[in-house]
Amino acid sequence: MAADVAKLCASLDKIFKTFSTQEVQLDPKEMKNFRERGTLQYIEQKFQAHLQRARAAFLQEFRNHAVVVETEVRKIRDEMTEKMEDKYGKMLGELRENVLDTEGLVQAQKAEITQLKGVVASQESYLTAAKHKEHLEEQAHSLQQQLELSRGEVAQLKHQLSCRDELVKQLGRETSSLEAELKRQELAAQEEKREAESRWQGLHREMQQQQERFVEHMHAYAQQFEQYKDKTSDQLQILAILNRRLKEALQEMEEERQRHIKARTKPTHRIGEEPSEEIAEMFQDYEPYILDEAPYRVDEMGMDTSWRDYKISNFELALPQRPMAPPKFKVERVRRVLPGPTVTETPRINPARLLQLPAVNPAIGRVLSPSRA
Repeated sequence: MAADVAKLCASLDKIFKTFSTQEVQLDPKEMKNFRERGTLQYIEQKFQAHLQRARAAFLQEFRNHAVVVETEVRKIRDEMTEKMEDKYGKMLGELRENVLDTEGLVQAQKAEITQLKGVVASQESYLTAAKHKEHLEEQAHSLQQQLELSRGEVAQLKHQLSCRDELVKQLGRETSSLEAELKRQELAAQEEKREAESRWQGLHREMQQQQERFVEHMHAYAQQFEQYKDKTSDQLQILAILNRRLKEALQEMEEERQRHIKARTKPTHRIGEEPSEEIAEMFQDYEPYILDEAPYRVDEMGMDTSWRDYKISNFELALPQRPMAPPKFKVERVRRVLPGPTVTETPRINPARLLQLPAVNPAIGRVLSPSRA
């Protein structure tokens, strides 16, 4: 089979080589009458015809190979059927003999099975009786255990009952003692309540007395505040009068100062020769003037620019010959002084507690009063 496949591959390769080496024969006489599109269609038809011939050759080769393979397969099938008939005929004879032997064995085994079934039935009846007896023994044993457990529980319950009776008696004694203690506590609570009520009444009376005293104190404080208010209003009026007179005095002093400045100011030219009398009479009608301070070498930012007038090209800058010595540290010894008593601030007086304003210096009135000569 492998040889046939190799033969088929070789024949297909041979056909491919023959058709791949052949060139498509184009007739130039026929191509003269065609345009570009017709020429392309003519070439395409020639190539399609060449491919159809190659395809027909491949199909013919494959059909030839398929016919050869079918004949060989038919031969192999016939040979295999003959061999299998011979082999399986012998095997069927042996199997028939084995079937006869096994049928005899099956009959013997069936007889043994029937005998064993009878034995099993008798054993099952015995086992059921034994199981029933064992079940009864287990029930009796479990009932015996339950009886022992119930007896133990009864004894335990009796013990608990006796303990509970003793506990009930003890609780009765404790309740009686607690009732007596509760009665004593009730009496003590009533006594404390009476004492608390009497104390509360005393505190209530004391609070009422304190409220009455507070009302009297507030009334007296209100009267004192009214008096203080009247005094302060009078003193404020006095201070307003003094301030007004002080303002008038300051205005008069300012006017006098202006008159002095005007008298000290020279109404003529500061620089140059004295003007003539005619020009001097002309300047009498003008106000005196005072020159402001003139800035010297200052730019728009207010910085001094007078250093630009100095030339430093003649100065020689030379580095020192000796190396710089490290800086020396000097320790200053200061005598320790023991801390003395600190000066405390003078206590400030709360203005709300003042009953009258502080005394005014009498010299203020003399200074502010206008001098009449």
